[in-house]
Amino acid sequence: MISFDTEYFERYYKKRSWFGFDRGRRPFLYRFWTRKIRRISSCNGRVLEVGCGLGYFLRYLENELPVIGMDFSMAAIQIAKQFLRIPLLQGSAESLPFGEPPFSMIIALDLIEHLPHPEMFLAEARRVLKNDGIIILSTPNPASFGAKVKGRKPDLAGRPYDERIWEWHAWRDDSHINIRPISEWRSLLRANGFRIFQDGTDTLWDVPYFKGIPYFLQKALFISLHWILTWAFGFFPWTWGENYVCIAKKVAP
Repeated sequence: MISFDTEYFERYYKKRSWFGFDRGRRPFLYRFWTRKIRRISSCNGRVLEVGCGLGYFLRYLENELPVIGMDFSMAAIQIAKQFLRIPLLQGSAESLPFGEPPFSMIIALDLIEHLPHPEMFLAEARRVLKNDGIIILSTPNPASFGAKVKGRKPDLAGRPYDERIWEWHAWRDDSHINIRPISEWRSLLRANGFRIFQDGTDTLWDVPYFKGIPYFLQKALFISLHWILTWAFGFFPWTWGENYVCIAKKVAP
C-alpha cells in the first residue's frame, strides 16, 4: 500500500520541472478552472476540494470563493497550511466528515484513480452536496494517445518516476489503483445520482511519445500547446486526451 507521506509528495509533485516550478503546480489548468468555477458556481455556495494535496489549486481559489480543502494525507495538509489561510481537514474521500449538505460544489482533480472504492466517494459527494450541486472530476483516460503508444510496463513498478518516461503517466504512479474507461465513470456517476452536463478529455502532454524525435523538441511542442489550449479551453469533446474531465450535477431525489 502506498503511503502518502512527505516522501511521496516530494517524489511526484515537488520536484522541479524544466520550467522552474514544482511538477505538481499547473497554473494554466488552475486559471482555466478558476474562470470556469466562477461562472458555474453559486455566489453564496461553499466549495470543497477533496484530494487537495499540497494546496496548489486552493491558492487560486481562496480569494475567489468560500472554499475548504481536504486530503487523506496529513503530510500534505501540513505542507498546505504553510501557504493557505482557509480551513484544511484530514479525512477520507470515501467517508466525508460533514453532516447536512453544506456544499454547492465539490472538486476532485486527479483523485478517484487513488481510491479503492470510488463509488463510495460519489455517494458521499452526493450526500454533502446541495440540490443541483456540482461535482468536477478529472482522472487518467486509458483510451488516450499516450496510453495507446506507451502502455503499462509492470517490470518498472517501484522504480523512480523519472526512469519510467516510456510508460503511460497513469501507470508511472504506483498509487493509481483505479484506472477505468470513460464509459465506466459515466455509468458510475449516473448510478450515484449525477447528471453529466459536460465532459471530454484534455490534451497531449505525457511526453515523450516518439523515440525517433528528441525529447526536448517534443517537450517544447506538446507542452506549449497543452498550456495554451488548457488556459483557453480546458478540455475538448474528444477521447485522445490524457485525462478524462467531467462536470456533473446532483439530481434531485
